[in-house]
Amino acid sequence: MSTRSKEPVTMESAQARDEAEPRQLIADQTGTICTKGLDRIMKPYAADVVEKDHPAMQTWIRITAGYQRIQGRWQIVHEDASVPFNPETGQAAFSLDLSSNT
Repeated sequence: MSTRSKEPVTMESAQARDEAEPRQLIADQTGTICTKGLDRIMKPYAADVVEKDHPAMQTWIRITAGYQRIQGRWQIVHEDASVPFNPETGQAAFSLDLSSNT
């Protein structure tokens, strides 16, 4: 039997949890992407998200994700990815070496 008492859920504690859970999901997802763990990468996606395959390459990328709590679990329901561009040429800068994208 646990001697630890359960604290009542207050609006502040619920809000703190609601803010902490997506932040932790983002941190976990970032780490997983860096280690290329495909099964773990796909875990937080909602079942109806459409996935498009792209060739693997090393590049700078910015990912923006929309999260929604579905049946008590935060899931990614929308995602957008973009790469930097060279403002002089308007071309995407796919190389990790930005000096080579001129």
